[in-house]
Amino acid sequence: MKNKTINKIKNPGKERAWFDLIINPLLDSLDDERKLLTEHNWTFRTHAHEARFEFIQEAQHYLDRDGNRNLKQMLGVFVRSEAT
Repeated sequence: MKNKTINKIKNPGKERAWFDLIINPLLDSLDDERKLLTEHNWTFRTHAHEARFEFIQEAQHYLDRDGNRNLKQMLGVFVRSEAT
C-alpha cells in the first residue's frame, strides 16, 4: 500500500505546492498560537454570530483558496491509498 502512495506523489511540483500552500501556512498559524501561549494569553474569544472560536479553527480556515484545493488533493491521495 505504501509504495502505491509514494508512486502517486512522486511529482516534485505537486510536493512543492503542498509545502508552499498547505504545510508552511499551517506551521505559521501554529507559530502564532505558540506565541499566544508563551504570553499566557489563554483567552478564547468567540464569534457568536458565526458560532466559532476566533483562533482555534479547522485547517482549511488557515488556508487560502489555492491552499484548500491542494489540501483536498493531498488528502485524496492519502485517503484513497490507505483504503486500497
